[in-house]
Formats: sequence, C-alpha cells, structure tokens
Amino acid sequence: ASTRAITILALVWRAKSGRETARGSRSTSPCGLEAETEPFLPRPEVDLTSRLAGAAFPEAEAVSWASLRFSPRWRSYLEDRAIPYEALPDGELRANMPYLDERWMIREVVRFLGGAVLESPATAREGVRVLSASLARAYTQPPTSAHGEHL
Repeated sequence: ASTRAITILALVWRAKSGRETARGSRSTSPCGLEAETEPFLPRPEVDLTSRLAGAAFPEAEAVSWASLRFSPRWRSYLEDRAIPYEALPDGELRANMPYLDERWMIREVVRFLGGAVLESPATAREGVRVLSASLARAYTQPPTSAHGEHL
C-alpha cells in the first residue's frame, strides 16, 4: 500500500460543539457545520489494490459463480464495476458474477427488477422465482394496516 499523502478535494464536514451553537455563533454551512479540507493518508492495513471497484471481496475468494443476462441499459453498471460481460446477438449482456452467499445473489438479482435474469445456478434461480412471487403477491392487493384495514 502507498504511504504517500493524498489530498482530498471533497470537503469534510466537522460539527461545531454544542456550546458554540448555544452562544449563537453563525455558520454559512447547513446544520451548524464547518467545512475543512484535510490530507488523507491511506491506512497500511487496508489494501484495496487487489479488489475491483465495488466488489465485496476479491474474485479469488468467490465460493460460487452465477451467470446473469442483463438488459443493455445495465451496460454502464457492469462497466463501472469492472464486471466482464459478453454482448449477445440480441443486445443483451451476459456476465458471470462471483458470490459468497446464495441469499445475497437472490436479492441482488431481484433488485434489478427484471433488468437481469439469473441463468444459473438453478437453486438460486428458484430462490429468485420464490422471492419475486412473494413481492408480486404483496402488491396485488391494496395496502392494509397491521390490523387488516385498507389504507
């Protein structure tokens, strides 16, 4: 890991003490906060060089792999996360994604709201079907309160 200082260009907000606020001091920043810039020194115990942007773990640690088909609108999502994909003749994109927990992969696929289809593994595909059916049932009736009254 690099030990060189990196200057953060973004502002770091630091709260003012309650005593200063009580005296009526004015601040041009929201919520009584002051902006300041600070140099950033990477922590030597944290090495992100082996990770892809946005990856929860290095690919070498993956327990399982899932094959997904994405609609073309998700191309930038895959590219931003450096997930390799193959463009298919119909315009869709096929990607293999690593995962450690099948429950996570099921939720990950469902969050694309139909923009991604899990091709394999079959057990995770069945989990996506069950979760999606549960969501669909929850939205087929008008919302009700905990007591069963329509909202």
